[in-house]
Amino acid sequence: MKHRIKILILGIGQSNFLNQLYSRFIENDTYEFIIDSYRDLGKSQKDYANKIYSYFLDLKSRKISSHKYILNFIDFYFSRFFWKLIFFEISQNSSISSIFIKVRKLFLAKNRASIINDLDIDVIQVHFCIPENVYELYFLSD
Repeated sequence: MKHRIKILILGIGQSNFLNQLYSRFIENDTYEFIIDSYRDLGKSQKDYANKIYSYFLDLKSRKISSHKYILNFIDFYFSRFFWKLIFFEISQNSSISSIFIKVRKLFLAKNRASIINDLDIDVIQVHFCIPENVYELYFLSD
């Protein structure tokens, strides 16, 4: 059996656009699509989506083990990125609460990235590239 290319779809998971885009690959057994935050905008599209996507994720609601959570926290806290973020935000006269919110968002993205790293994904496709949709990309391993 040949290796199927695993494609993770991140960003806006609206069915009206993505189902049409990826349905072209249903007959092709080369690709496997995994989607995060899928939103079914039609009444009968879920059955159709089951033919397109092999797995539906909801990264924002998935939990990781407390052991991994602590390791991610230590790794994040001692990273160069963390301190660059802190000093940049201080230089911009950001409030303590806004700094805390940004750090928390990025730490949660690091936890989601650890889930993605465990999935052994070949390609990541991001729809609608805004900062909130690409935070995880910084923390992904090669």
